[in-house]
Amino acid sequence: KPGDKAVATRSLSGVALNALAAIMPELIGGSADLTPSNKTALKCSGDYQHNTPEGRYLRFGVREHGMGAIGNGLHAYGG
Repeated sequence: KPGDKAVATRSLSGVALNALAAIMPELIGGSADLTPSNKTALKCSGDYQHNTPEGRYLRFGVREHGMGAIGNGLHAYGG
């Protein structure tokens, strides 16, 4: 509403992602190396790692091509 302080889109996106992740266990997320900046961390879950396969957050590092390939593979698998 008029007069409210402006909020960055990435901050509101993080709020929306976390609200959806809380009610959609199939939702996973991830980021290259900018998780704190782009606000994509899922508060209801940890990282997907060898010792934590229940994690729902992928840390891709600075590997955008790998991130795209993994995302495409997950979509193609459909599971």
